[in-house]
Amino acid sequence: GGHLIKDTIGDTPYDFMGFQECNQPYQVLWDAGLDKEFGVKHTWSNMCIAYRKTTWELLDDGHEVVAQDANWGGPGQNYGQRMAMWMRLRHKDTEQTVFFMNHHGPLPLSSGGDWGGPTTARKLLNVIKRNATDGDAVIFVGDFNSNLESMTIKQLNCRLLRVISGTAPEPGLDHIFTNIDESQVIDKVVLGMGGSDHHAIMATFDFAPPKANKAKHAQKVSATV
Repeated sequence: GGHLIKDTIGDTPYDFMGFQECNQPYQVLWDAGLDKEFGVKHTWSNMCIAYRKTTWELLDDGHEVVAQDANWGGPGQNYGQRMAMWMRLRHKDTEQTVFFMNHHGPLPLSSGGDWGGPTTARKLLNVIKRNATDGDAVIFVGDFNSNLESMTIKQLNCRLLRVISGTAPEPGLDHIFTNIDESQVIDKVVLGMGGSDHHAIMATFDFAPPKANKAKHAQKVSATV
């Protein structure tokens, strides 16, 4: 994964990255040459968020259970509870605040797990509602284990803009959502495979600072699996 990040940084450095099934986030950052620039939070469920600490100040963070793998899914389909982890951050120059959330969704695929798709979507949206603040740009990434026809994604589409979805191992399991206007999405790319059977995806957003200075500042956001 780190080598894919290194190869795709381009002219605008990544600001936030969400990883799933990742128990050594600093190894990923080391491979990408970003271990000195980034801070990391890691949950017991092996989800991680990395943020560019040279640019962003961490204000708050947390995680909570939002779903449960179904006990009827069969062998290899029940890994227990599923999490959403989040951070609130503030840009050190522009003071733009961001609520960044990462999720690894329940199995079986597109089922919503034991609690079902609508409940999983409601719990995810409630995490944002409880912890984000007015004025936050919400960026929500992850391997949702739910495709575009699932109730989880259909419900999230009602409240958030789906910016991009992955293409492998099957279309539409990985997604990036946001609450900002579509006109502020300036790039979105399927990056390909980087040590996983899922294709990494990324999006770039152009944030207008909240102060009188109208010069725009671009932040690149990546979700990798």
